[in-house]
Amino acid sequence: MSRQHLLLVALYLVAWKDCITVLSQTASSNTLAVLATYPCESDKEYFDISALQCLPCSQAQGYFPATDQLSCVLCDPTSGNDTSFNDGYFSTATWTAASLTAAGTCQCASTAATSIVSSMQIAGRRFQRCIQCPAGTTVDADTNSCIAASGASATAPGDLKYVVDSLNTNGAGITLAFATQAVIQNVQDSSGNSRAITIPQSLPLSVWQGPAARACMDAGGRVACNSLANLCVLQMYNGGVAACQIYNELVAAASGNRRVSSSNSALPKPATGALPWLYYVPGTSYLTAGDVDVQVSMSSSAPPLHFVLSAYDINGTWMGLQNWTLQLQLCGASVREAPMWTRFGVNYVSSCSIDLSDLLAQLDYTSNRPRFYDPYIQQDSGLLYPLPIKLLNRPDTANSNQQTGHVRRFFFIDTLLSESTASDKDQGRQAVVFPSEMGLLVQIAPCRPRCSTAWRA
Repeated sequence: MSRQHLLLVALYLVAWKDCITVLSQTASSNTLAVLATYPCESDKEYFDISALQCLPCSQAQGYFPATDQLSCVLCDPTSGNDTSFNDGYFSTATWTAASLTAAGTCQCASTAATSIVSSMQIAGRRFQRCIQCPAGTTVDADTNSCIAASGASATAPGDLKYVVDSLNTNGAGITLAFATQAVIQNVQDSSGNSRAITIPQSLPLSVWQGPAARACMDAGGRVACNSLANLCVLQMYNGGVAACQIYNELVAAASGNRRVSSSNSALPKPATGALPWLYYVPGTSYLTAGDVDVQVSMSSSAPPLHFVLSAYDINGTWMGLQNWTLQLQLCGASVREAPMWTRFGVNYVSSCSIDLSDLLAQLDYTSNRPRFYDPYIQQDSGLLYPLPIKLLNRPDTANSNQQTGHVRRFFFIDTLLSESTASDKDQGRQAVVFPSEMGLLVQIAPCRPRCSTAWRA
């Protein structure tokens, strides 16, 4: 086995105060050696860490050196607005034109009394903007920040109250006091008894619900809207919980104040705006749809059906498309038998008892947060056709009718809903939620030689 050798080149470092100078061992007019001095002597230069030399920032174009002198910062001369929702935090910003002073500092051109100069970095680019403090806040000159008039910062409960109050003004009837309370039905204890448990201040409802709802309502942010929808799915589409009520109210606003339950649309997919599709429109014949372009055969040489999952994190981040193969198959099977469920005309049944620790091992190794899935069947053309899902224990639906009450999104395993921000850390999760039975039904539509599909859990 060959060895790797390190070629060591001696450099002499002479350091004093805050200045470091790198000296070459040799000096020549044709040498590649450089004399690098940091920090730069001029307050209009920055230190290029690749070339190891001080270079000027173009003040004519609005640039000035950063405080650490390692880059140039743009004093942003533009104006605009932006909103963001990032893992439980909602922010909105409006900025006006900033200008560079003769002294090389960035200042607000016309709204200094109600604005702050904020430093930021996007995609490696550093700049300063003149951020307008939003309504209800004032400029704190000591900290160069916008603070609430009451002195309190924006919070997740404050965002939730803002949304609920706004929707209740229009008659939504959402009860704020129970908005972060979760109830999980049919929890089996160690003795085998089943009961319901109530979780005050459920972790995901306390952390994500308010900011997600506000960012979705005020800005139509798709990540935030997906996070809000996920919190409704996490509670089994219970129409009495705040997340589902808020979702339905925002969908109603997006579709001209027509709720899904009262829509007279002939299409099974309602207009939802920036929110994802969760509910099928009642009264539409989506289970016998004839527009599923999939040719099937009972032949053993026929290709299997191709299913695809569109995956989301609980905070609304899209995790991409995944081929639906074995990732939800917990009981195990031989290599030959495992994919048999994807073959048309095969009645594949698998059942087992599984240890809780093995079940939890199915959580994504990068996160202990639940994943949410929109299932599709891939048509012969390559297009994805959505599969309706029937939740047999959905709290507010008469499940005896297998032809109605279908939804679009499901989760597989969750432990977060039962965690409370009001509980001691030692208590942790109180329940693990997962489907005790899953089934996939694929049948030939009686009216046309095409494939009608439905998936239930």
